[in-house]
Amino acid sequence: METINLFALAGVVAAIFHTCAYFLIQLDIIKPTHYSTLFLNLGGSVLFLISLSESFNIGSFLIQCCWFCIGVTALYRKLKAAYFTARSNAMA
Repeated sequence: METINLFALAGVVAAIFHTCAYFLIQLDIIKPTHYSTLFLNLGGSVLFLISLSESFNIGSFLIQCCWFCIGVTALYRKLKAAYFTARSNAMA
């Protein structure tokens, strides 16, 4: 019986994260801008990058870097909007 190493496990968990995020959006359980979706996608891209450290593939590396940057940008925009909404509500 073959054992699975940590890098392969990271890749499997990453695929589960990305797939769950997409599936939950398609079922209208969560919105694409919900924190759960953002963290599933960010976690998935980080885990994919970790799994690529064992068996590198430039195409996969580039798409995961883009996915990570998009996720960080979306999270930043959401946190920024929440901050300014809370701040304007406190001033009112």
